[in-house]
Amino acid sequence: MEIEVVTKPSFQAIGLAWEGTFEQAGAGEIREIMKTLQNTLHDIKQVVHPDVHLGISNHENPSSNRFKHYSVVEVEGNSEAPEGMVKIQIPTLRYVKTHHKRGDNIQETYTKIYNWIKENGYELDTTFLTHYEAYPMNESAYSHDPEFTIMIPVK
Repeated sequence: MEIEVVTKPSFQAIGLAWEGTFEQAGAGEIREIMKTLQNTLHDIKQVVHPDVHLGISNHENPSSNRFKHYSVVEVEGNSEAPEGMVKIQIPTLRYVKTHHKRGDNIQETYTKIYNWIKENGYELDTTFLTHYEAYPMNESAYSHDPEFTIMIPVK
């Protein structure tokens, strides 16, 4: 597994917001908003990478079982969110990045990347988000064996 540290400039994204528990997410609620975004992508103007679907998560209160998730696409700065969607701004951040391959265990991939962060002297930077995942837009929202890129903000 290749792991690298990258800096991603500030960007804006438009899509759908969801808030709930880890149990609700595990039961498929996030998959539903992912599918909805795929089906309504044509409503979003000025998409920068129409082939990349971002899943951005923010666990605002680590002691809580709840978190917020955004199923979005990156857009040019002056794009307006269609009705029923949200527009979010992500600041320039440094990330630890890896690619989760189809066939690998997702929990093991996350365990390896978090261990790497600790072993290499980085700290998590959860000021704006906990992590994000970048999926190919054509990846099925219902896939139990997805392939995607993981980005975890660090300082």
